[in-house]
Amino acid sequence: MVKKGEFRPDLYYRLNVFPLTIPPLKDRPKDIPLLANFFVKRHCARMELPERNIDPQTMKLLKSYSWPGNVRQLENMLERAILLAKGESILPADLPELLEELNNTGTSSTTTILSNSIMNQAADLETIEKAYIYYVLSQTNWQKAKAAKLLGIDTSTLYRKIERYKLQVPESVK
Repeated sequence: MVKKGEFRPDLYYRLNVFPLTIPPLKDRPKDIPLLANFFVKRHCARMELPERNIDPQTMKLLKSYSWPGNVRQLENMLERAILLAKGESILPADLPELLEELNNTGTSSTTTILSNSIMNQAADLETIEKAYIYYVLSQTNWQKAKAAKLLGIDTSTLYRKIERYKLQVPESVK
């Protein structure tokens, strides 16, 4: 990029003091449990939710996936799973996009899990709505008018849903 004039040479040499090569997550499956538990703990604290644990079957799924989006994909998927989880554990059913993708590839480790009808434990519509509203509110820094506009609903409807789902503004936003 420096040769093409797309990156400043002085900045490149300043950053290139000690290059680090970090292999992709798919080449480091032993790191997945450590990273997954860290992300779950961090996001539960940020959302002021009780800390969730990761079910052993779920951890097997996480370790069997290739993670084309790398660590960021793992973090985003777990953040969504925290919101979808109905209990204190993150179950395979709380990772619907991962289950769908693994089901399409048909890997043997996931076929066993899927055959135990975990796919049938899909999150209900209310849980998905609650998670999505919380996500939009957090993305808009809890600006309710802006969130309502993004959600395509009236502000009064948003207030009713916040009350219904008992969503609370995190301390970090207050």
